[in-house]
Amino acid sequence: MRSLDEADCRVWNTVIQPNAHRRMVFVSNKQGVHFPVIAVYIVTKNMTLEQHTQGRDHLREAGAPENAMKLHSCFGEDGKLQVFDVWESQEAFDEFLTYLGPVMEELGIELAQPPAIMPIVDLVQQ
Repeated sequence: MRSLDEADCRVWNTVIQPNAHRRMVFVSNKQGVHFPVIAVYIVTKNMTLEQHTQGRDHLREAGAPENAMKLHSCFGEDGKLQVFDVWESQEAFDEFLTYLGPVMEELGIELAQPPAIMPIVDLVQQ
């Protein structure tokens, strides 16, 4: 499945769910099909700043599809770095994983737990 590109999507659409204090955040294509925006939280056992930098370089060189990644952050203690990303859709993240897995293996980056993948229920951009 192809990733949504910017021409297909309107900027962050918010759709109110039945529970008025909770919202789901979606992007919509030109046909009005909604895709839930997801948060991805990755905890590693051993990722260093150098490995993170090398990994980002390797992913770019390999042509990893990052256009659907709306936010990337890497934080924490060097040697146990964590990642928090926001992606347009589960499908886009799944496609990116086909590149990420081999890069992590090549660099010796180990996960401390399976990635947590959750729908975004509120997103504030300023």
